[in-house]
Amino acid sequence: MSPGGTGYPERNKWGRRASCGAIARARPSPPARAAGGAQPSVRSQTAAVAGPASSSAMYVFLLLPAVATASLLSLDGDLWAVRNANGSVAVPANVPGGIYSDLRAAGVIGDPLYRFNDVEYRWVARDNWTYSGQFETLPELRQKRSVMLVFHGIDTVADVVLNGLLLGRVDNMFVRFVFFVKELLRDDNELQVRFTSPVLEAERRSRDNPVPPSCVPAQYNGECHVNQLRKMQASFGWDWGVALPSVGLWKSVHLLSFDGAVVQDVVVHWNGCLKLDVVLVAAPSTQVYGWLEASLEGGEHTRVPLSQVADDEGELLQELELEVPNDVKLWWPNGEGPQSLYNISVRFVSATSNEVSEKTVRYGFRNISLVQKRVDPAGLTFYLEVNGRSVFLKGSNWIPANTLPELSTDAGTVRRLLEAARDANMNALRVWGGGVYESDAFYEAADELGILVWQDMMFACNMYPATPQFLASAAAEVRYQVRRLQHHASVALWAGNNENEAALRQNWYGTAGNFSAYQRDYVSLYVGVVKTVVTAEDVSRPFVVSSPSNGVESEREGYIARDPQSSLYGDTHYYNYLADGWDANIYSQTRLSSEYGFQSLPSLHTFLPAMDPIVDLIDVRQFAMHRQHQPGGYIYMNMQIRRHLLYPEMDYTLSGFQEAIYLSQINQAMSTKVETEHYRRHRNVVNSIGEGMTMGALYWQLNDVWQAPSWSSIEFGGRWKMLHYYARKFFSPVMVSGLVTPAGRLEVYVVSDLRHELPNVTVAVRVHRWEQFEPSHVRKVATSFPPGASTLVLSEDLTSFLLLGQGCCNQVDDVRRYCFLTLSADAAPDNFLLLAPLKDSALPPADVTVAGVSQPQLDDRGRQYRVVTLAADAVAPFVWLESRADAGHFSDNGFLMTQPTWRVLFYPESRGDPDIAVTTLATNHNSTSPAA
Repeated sequence: MSPGGTGYPERNKWGRRASCGAIARARPSPPARAAGGAQPSVRSQTAAVAGPASSSAMYVFLLLPAVATASLLSLDGDLWAVRNANGSVAVPANVPGGIYSDLRAAGVIGDPLYRFNDVEYRWVARDNWTYSGQFETLPELRQKRSVMLVFHGIDTVADVVLNGLLLGRVDNMFVRFVFFVKELLRDDNELQVRFTSPVLEAERRSRDNPVPPSCVPAQYNGECHVNQLRKMQASFGWDWGVALPSVGLWKSVHLLSFDGAVVQDVVVHWNGCLKLDVVLVAAPSTQVYGWLEASLEGGEHTRVPLSQVADDEGELLQELELEVPNDVKLWWPNGEGPQSLYNISVRFVSATSNEVSEKTVRYGFRNISLVQKRVDPAGLTFYLEVNGRSVFLKGSNWIPANTLPELSTDAGTVRRLLEAARDANMNALRVWGGGVYESDAFYEAADELGILVWQDMMFACNMYPATPQFLASAAAEVRYQVRRLQHHASVALWAGNNENEAALRQNWYGTAGNFSAYQRDYVSLYVGVVKTVVTAEDVSRPFVVSSPSNGVESEREGYIARDPQSSLYGDTHYYNYLADGWDANIYSQTRLSSEYGFQSLPSLHTFLPAMDPIVDLIDVRQFAMHRQHQPGGYIYMNMQIRRHLLYPEMDYTLSGFQEAIYLSQINQAMSTKVETEHYRRHRNVVNSIGEGMTMGALYWQLNDVWQAPSWSSIEFGGRWKMLHYYARKFFSPVMVSGLVTPAGRLEVYVVSDLRHELPNVTVAVRVHRWEQFEPSHVRKVATSFPPGASTLVLSEDLTSFLLLGQGCCNQVDDVRRYCFLTLSADAAPDNFLLLAPLKDSALPPADVTVAGVSQPQLDDRGRQYRVVTLAADAVAPFVWLESRADAGHFSDNGFLMTQPTWRVLFYPESRGDPDIAVTTLATNHNSTSPAA
């Protein structure tokens, strides 16, 4: 192709890999070229290498001294400006960045998340914007044999113009684009990226090829036709999120110049031996000579000669094989073992120019499979097996860390959220299909923390076009992302889409009248393209077409199962806002629950920056309603709260708002606790129709993108909701859990995820009267528990059990009102079981105060903490602590206080007095905490 011509989307260069020991040296022919897009870029950075490689495996090239490197010129930073279509707005810009961030930095707009700005600033997304960058290139850069212009992320529909010449048109946010530009460069250059309004472009495409649904629900305050674009689907609005349809260069841009070739991708396969598929890029149709060398940290290295002609897209493939030492340590999920990671380094040395290009990836040795085998009397199992062990998935669902994509990649924010997941005993997160393929920092942190990633492809809650252009763009997207992410040990499973099988079968979008046509399009996209590309690129992990889905049973039924949410197959998404979420008996015994949850409000500390100043009560009400995107959200929330707690209508004063926040978080935490414990109790239980064998609980959702009612357990800004504290306990490696069956029997279980037997464990069930600290009756059971199992340890008639000893009450019909149970077991956190709605219980008023806060101390991980001591004059449920000065977290919160003195640890994020306040059901204390 000509240096200034249109690039190509990334193409597949090989099919399924040969087994170890059968490495093919001949280059496979590439498939037919798709229309549009741009050639894939070089992701790796290069460095000068002379003599020994910078790795624990030391070796020397027996070549001429290699001293040259490819030259990288970053185009990131503030060398950019952006203007709208008519030139009325022109401001400085930054890359990586986006239009909302740039306009805010220039003072044209304020915070898009403040008050009603998401609607007031909608004009931004309806204009066309041009980003212009000025840069110099030195003669030595232009004298290189090849110069590539690399875009790591363009959001979304744009023309790319260099020095007045159109390089190409791009329309996929999730693809890396490259253009060969050597002959177009000058001493002084201008690069323009001319963006088309995503809202207007989506509308235009819909007129040509309408695909349902046309718009999001009106409550979302969103935009229409997002399914026409390969863009973050949630950027047009969602029930938990804000509509900010961004445009911009959301990832880095650079020029890469070189004489030989550079290492672009390293795809890793391990099945006894280590096999690498190395993709290099060079000037199109040029002969490349040199040596390719690979090394494994602590292991062997290998070197092979390379003599290939780059194809017309500039790519070459070389396969390498490395032996793995017998003492290599396996990578395990959190709670199963260590997260051992090894550097795999690949470098190419050109025989003609002595240039060196090197790329290093971190790899964890582990085998993973999805087990779907027959269950008696019906159905199939559905669980992940890691290194031969079945693993119960404990975790949540991940949405982008920010609606603005350039802010969603912040490594510090991502790391803190993933550490919070790890600290809550999670071993898995599902990257939901309506956001973005996450940043390298996300997957690197997941590797290090042992968080398994269920990776959706970015298709969610929509039908999608099946035109040749759309399918070609989707193929390029999936191929690029699988190659980018494949080496990460944390990535456990690929999924083709979020909820689209269920949407089609259950007629969510009015497709029933033409079901066969939509089914054909569905299969074309998710099977003909997504599944085909994923399985061609990566044979090391499982793929499912949709979530929820019946797995292989859906495939047998033409990929659209009669009941995609069957409890006998695959995974399910379960939401029921009309039933009592605190009643364990309403939940099904599914194979794996990959979505479930309940809404709550974020804390006033999180809300206030978005709503202050408050004008009047009407203004508070308008703000609260504006932020609630779930149709009927407050109706459901209030109905659920009132089942168990005293709650008048929200009065929309700040104090009334704060009460609603507290009660909504209690309801969310309790409902999710009950549902999660239900799933864990059924991990090895099968009922008479084959339900059970539940092997995963991923609640919706971990994080937030703005200050609004949502299903999250962590608020926007990082504060933990009550749910996240509860997750630490209901995801603990050993859990003691109780329920009352419909027949009125008390059942107590111990659930262990450990790999060894728990011998001689004492389980204690205590009956408490609300008006006294000391239990009125204690039942102890001493037994042993098998590894990886749920075991029933106690089953008795509840009323009879409560009336033992001192009893709860002489009135049998009132007995549950006066008592509650606490449960304890060796190696498990304490638990509790409420027996009646608290609004109907004999609950005394409780006064809980902060008796003292210690000076800062350090724990064994080097983290600073303070000891907070509480005092109570009565039993107090749902004791809630907040630091008004710090977004840090506590070791426990929202707890049932059954002793007059209680101690918790506070882990601050800043220095100074944490200013801790206490809230209970009976009182709302806002006194400043004394320092010891």
